[in-house]
Amino acid sequence: MITIKKSTNDDAKYLAFNLRDADRLELKALGIKSPHKSLKEAVGLPACFTAFVHQTPMSMFGVHTIEDGIGSIWLLGTDAITDKVPISFLRYSKRVLPELIKPYNLVCNMVDVRNTVHVKWIEWLGFNFIREVTCGPDNNQFYEFAKLRSSD
Repeated sequence: MITIKKSTNDDAKYLAFNLRDADRLELKALGIKSPHKSLKEAVGLPACFTAFVHQTPMSMFGVHTIEDGIGSIWLLGTDAITDKVPISFLRYSKRVLPELIKPYNLVCNMVDVRNTVHVKWIEWLGFNFIREVTCGPDNNQFYEFAKLRSSD
């Protein structure tokens, strides 16, 4: 059973110490040295949520406003995404996405090309990959992606 609640500092702490290896590598590639600090800062954002499976945090996600009508969408998760509830996670994320992006005309971000689980998931959610860019202190490759909110 997946449930979603507004994120707390306890969620941030749990997630930071239980991140998927690919998510941890992606943060490092972006030059983020402390997943805990980054997630704790995200808790203060208006749209920061935690998904729980059996009352245990599975992922934190949200959208951060870049400018009026444009948001940066993100998600970091534990191995539960792929190991415990992969089908439920896919279905649930597809249902939650329209509500999450409702305040925005466009949501975008980038993903480490090595994070294949997220790349496939982002594509499955209907995002478009714009281009490949070099980013971070080690010049790693990332895909920029974006999605326009549908008018329905």
